[in-house]
Amino acid sequence: EDLPLNVSRESVQNTRIMRQLGKTVRKRVLRELDKLAQNEDEQATYEQFWEQYGRFFKEGLATDFEAREDIMPRLRFYSSKSDGALTTLDAYVERMAEGQDEIYYVLGDDLKSVQNSPHLDPFKARDLEVLYLVDAFDAFMSPALMTYQEKAFKNIDDASLELPEVEGEE
Repeated sequence: EDLPLNVSRESVQNTRIMRQLGKTVRKRVLRELDKLAQNEDEQATYEQFWEQYGRFFKEGLATDFEAREDIMPRLRFYSSKSDGALTTLDAYVERMAEGQDEIYYVLGDDLKSVQNSPHLDPFKARDLEVLYLVDAFDAFMSPALMTYQEKAFKNIDDASLELPEVEGEE
């Protein structure tokens, strides 16, 4: 298919070839970013990239449903078990407790406020990891966090949240 002769932004953006070009570019960029993220020597470079451009991934997650599966493995978060470093959803799932079927997260204004949240106490008592969503854009993105590797996302502030019993708790 050829590009139309009458060129306007709207007519070019809505062509099949431009949509296909967008998908191809997205896949190639993500593939190169994966190489960067997986290379031990380039971890710091990827984390710098994430600090500057991570919001665009989060925006893509919230606005482009088709790209969700491509974006989610590339997201980075702080967590209650990451010792101040960023962690991936894959790493979180690997560390999940046996029988845990939900990915827990908390929204907050900054890292310090969520680390001191009283909502974390029951999770600490059960040795359950909680993701810290502390970027201003995270509140916009969080409704798009539905599942990852068949694990549902659950906000720890949710009143309907049910946690497993702790030994000695009655």
